[in-house]
Amino acid sequence: MSDQKIKNMIRGAIRRSWTYYDAVRKKAIEEATVRIPIKNAKGDNSGRFSEFVRCAHCQELFRKSEIDVDHKVPVGKGFGWPPGDDLLDWVKRLFVTEHEVLQCLCSDCHRVKTKEERQRGKRKPSDGL
Repeated sequence: MSDQKIKNMIRGAIRRSWTYYDAVRKKAIEEATVRIPIKNAKGDNSGRFSEFVRCAHCQELFRKSEIDVDHKVPVGKGFGWPPGDDLLDWVKRLFVTEHEVLQCLCSDCHRVKTKEERQRGKRKPSDGL
């Protein structure tokens, strides 16, 4: 097995564990949550609410299951495991302790942002940004 394959396996396992890093993720979701009153058949407020999360990019409302919590600033220097990127520093950037560095994005916006970050990471410094 190549060194790159091993690094990718370790990187993937660490990233998956971040998915369960709930304390900070929950706070980011809580701050982006919008409560909308549910009306009864007469059109009056029923006292109940539906909760939606606002996407930081498109500003649309989504169910919590449709939202991804994303780092505002990419964790890695580009995509992958770049040479010279210290593993411990990378893990510290991944496991943030302040929810302010996170944002809630709908799946579509998150996919676009990730694709753009990957493209930037593949460019050589001489390619420009």
